[in-house]
Amino acid sequence: LSAKDMISAIVPIKLESQRVVNKNFKTINGKPLFFWVIETLLSSEYISEVIINCDEDIVEQTVSRLFDSVKFVYRPAQLKGNEISMNKIIESTLGSCSNDSVLQTHTTNPLLTTKTIDNAIKKHFDDEIDLFSVTKLQERVYNENSEPINHDPDNLIQTQDLKPIYLENSGFYIFSQKNFNKNINRITPYSKFYETSFPENIDIDDEDDFNLAETILRYTQWIL
Repeated sequence: LSAKDMISAIVPIKLESQRVVNKNFKTINGKPLFFWVIETLLSSEYISEVIINCDEDIVEQTVSRLFDSVKFVYRPAQLKGNEISMNKIIESTLGSCSNDSVLQTHTTNPLLTTKTIDNAIKKHFDDEIDLFSVTKLQERVYNENSEPINHDPDNLIQTQDLKPIYLENSGFYIFSQKNFNKNINRITPYSKFYETSFPENIDIDDEDDFNLAETILRYTQWIL
């Protein structure tokens, strides 16, 4: 692969978490949660560098015990905390990326596979489009007022015949620095859906997600 076909990966890791205590460092299937997605990224044929955006020294110290080839960028004081937009985190990290194309993902996606990531990156380069991962839904969905969103209750059709809607699942975002800087957003006017499905689309948000992901990781390891 030539240099123009390589991509930088950004993984934000902060010390504290809200709904799962010590989430990024909590052991899941024998490894800290951050291990799984970093290992997957480092196995990609397209990713030339993995950059960890972190907020405390202890993050670098802990990650470096398992990975000696990743880079670290520290977020400034004004970008520390739980309510900071991820677009601001990405914006503060782009200057450390050596490639024009960037993939951003999270430690909370431990079941993403290198094959899926490589296929998405290849599509980004081949089609010259930005991408973000989504889950396709063909279920009867309602809004907060109990009003149907994607179907007519008086004219029921099979769910497989419903017009699909798509859920942004936070698995990954792939974009060029140029497009990001025009919009200061990881989803750009050039972004298209990239469908991922269970279990790769599991994004750990709470303890139930964590336990489900761990069960699947254990099973996957066992059958391999």
